[in-house]
Amino acid sequence: MKHWKKKGAALLLACLLALTACLLPQAPSVQVEAAVVEGNFEWIYDESLGGVEIRNYRGTNSTISIPSYLGGNPVVSIGTSAFASNTFLRSVTIPDTVTQIKDYAFSNCVQLETIHFSQNLASIGSSAFSGSDQLMSVSFPASLRSIGSSAFANCENLIVATFQEGLESMAGYVFQGASLTVVTLPDSLRSMSDKTFYGSGVVQIRASTNSLGHQYATRNSIAFVSTGTMTPDSGSSGTSSTPSGGDSSSGGGASSGGTSSGKESAVKLAIPSLTLQVGATYDCIVTEPLTGDLTITASNDCVGLVDGGKLTVEVNGRSFRLYGQKAGSCTVTVKASEGSVTLPVTVEPSSQPVTPPASSGWTSDTTTDLTIEPGKSYQFKFTAAKPDEIKVWLGTPDVFTVQKTATESNAVYYKLTATGKPGAQAGVYVSYEGGSGTKLCVATVAGGTSSGGSSSGSGSGTTPPAAATLTCDTTSNFGLAKGGSYQFRLTTSDGKKPSFWAGTSGVFDVQYMGQSGSDFFYKITAVGEPGSEAGFYAACEGQSGVKQCVVTIAFG
Repeated sequence: MKHWKKKGAALLLACLLALTACLLPQAPSVQVEAAVVEGNFEWIYDESLGGVEIRNYRGTNSTISIPSYLGGNPVVSIGTSAFASNTFLRSVTIPDTVTQIKDYAFSNCVQLETIHFSQNLASIGSSAFSGSDQLMSVSFPASLRSIGSSAFANCENLIVATFQEGLESMAGYVFQGASLTVVTLPDSLRSMSDKTFYGSGVVQIRASTNSLGHQYATRNSIAFVSTGTMTPDSGSSGTSSTPSGGDSSSGGGASSGGTSSGKESAVKLAIPSLTLQVGATYDCIVTEPLTGDLTITASNDCVGLVDGGKLTVEVNGRSFRLYGQKAGSCTVTVKASEGSVTLPVTVEPSSQPVTPPASSGWTSDTTTDLTIEPGKSYQFKFTAAKPDEIKVWLGTPDVFTVQKTATESNAVYYKLTATGKPGAQAGVYVSYEGGSGTKLCVATVAGGTSSGGSSSGSGSGTTPPAAATLTCDTTSNFGLAKGGSYQFRLTTSDGKKPSFWAGTSGVFDVQYMGQSGSDFFYKITAVGEPGSEAGFYAACEGQSGVKQCVVTIAFG
């Protein structure tokens, strides 16, 4: 009897457990199928992704177009290290079905030169293309929302990165070790590490005033060029920096920064408050009034007014530049005839040594080093309100002669003539209105090759190869509207890619577009302010640059 009691209790317990298992909710199971090999691709179907993830590529092709479908399902993901350390890959096209590229997916692809991204790509993982050092340019799609840490680290030949509106976050050290110089950042950014462009070579950031890109440039003491103005209520919030402060909009009209007094809306600023570091500068936008005199003062010396508060015309108003002189807080007052506005400013300490900003008052059409053939000349153009106050001299005597050749209402021209020995160098210095000299560039007397004619004397009988020559389809000066583009065609006799650059930085972006036979195409885009100009130079491989023309950004 005892035996049957025990057996009955065990049976009852088993029934209760079975019933409980049926009644309790079951955790959904994610279906990840075993890896499949199809051609050179090893892939899996991942139910959580709703499609195929490529796990490995086994081929040796230099050009790859990743298929949109494998096994009848869309390819949606490039898996971790899927193409890593592939030494054959030079060009890859990623289909529009792909929405994510995972960590290390293309890391150390040392021959990779070209990437055609999916137009639906949403994320790029950490170190996804790190060490792919033949990449020269990347253009991200508008669908991209995030870029992971070190995604393009150690891509040492990467000189162009193009971002689109829609990008929301970038982690740290994304381009460390790259060779970027100028980047244009979208207003859509909401999160940036303070180390996003650390070690990337970036010396100028172009973005809307008050955007996260502007704040990043200010906090990291990177030169900033405004492409417009963001209103405070649409501004970015993120880890990189300020200006801080909440929205100050009221009623149905546009919000104005600061605290106003006097006639309603007589003076408006684009931001309500400002935080910057010692040594950083910030261009404060006055959105109203657009005309008339303004008086700008600071309550103490924690900030300084660059050029005494000189106003500069911007896209959506006028700006004055503040400079963080020492840690502390103050109030900047902007006063017009019918009212005023105050801007609370906080200046934070900086761990980096700082140098006060220079107030030059002049510009030059040439700021890069140059080489001049013996006996030949080169002409500089300097623009200033008082051109006769421009003085030019050389740091080393008996290398070049300097001669003023012409003066206009707002410009003066100086000619350098090479008189010294081949290889000799001299720094070119400029001063304005009796101020201290600024080193503009270094000029070198060309040497080592003959400049024409026939050589005499005995020789080995071997004729040296003729020097490569270059022709440009545009050699006349012209104007270009701000934001406009123009394409140059350069033709070389040896079929090798020439160098092409602007003599003055920050006025035009220059982008290599491609090659057709011995023709090479470069596109310039006007990014500076109307009235600014730059000379454009071209050179065959191993030769000195030759000025082709001067392009001016037109007014209106």
